[in-house]
Amino acid sequence: MKTKTNLRLAINELLEDLGAEDDESVIVTIVPRAGGDDVTIGGIEIEFVSD
Repeated sequence: MKTKTNLRLAINELLEDLGAEDDESVIVTIVPRAGGDDVTIGGIEIEFVSD
């Protein structure tokens, strides 16, 4: 059985904690913690919106 879902994460505070909020680029790694080979990421979009 396949389930399709969406996930939205806020990483602004994390970028601030890392001192990366002013960097021109960051690398984001997606690592499934459960499911292993049964997990498929069909697409990803990262959008930074500053206030």
